[in-house]
Formats: sequence, structure tokens, C-alpha cells
Amino acid sequence: PTHRVAVNGLALPSTSGFATPLGVVPLDAAAIADIEALPQVVVS
Repeated sequence: PTHRVAVNGLALPSTSGFATPLGVVPLDAAAIADIEALPQVVVS
């Protein structure tokens, strides 16, 4: 995660959503699929 290690570019989480007290907030899988192959994107 970028709060632990600096990255050049954009860091994507390797999960499909974030757990909150109100339930899981899903990530936009279509948007992730569009950008994850870009060279400046790091999956962490």
C-alpha cells in the first residue's frame, strides 16, 4: 500500500472491495480492468 511504501504512479488494491461498518463497498471492476495494464499502475 502507498501508505507504507512510496510508488511512482497509481496504486490499485488487490481486493474487490473495502469492508466498512455498513457493509462492503465494492470497487469499480470495469475501471480497474481498464487501467491495471497501464505501466504507471501498481497492484498492491
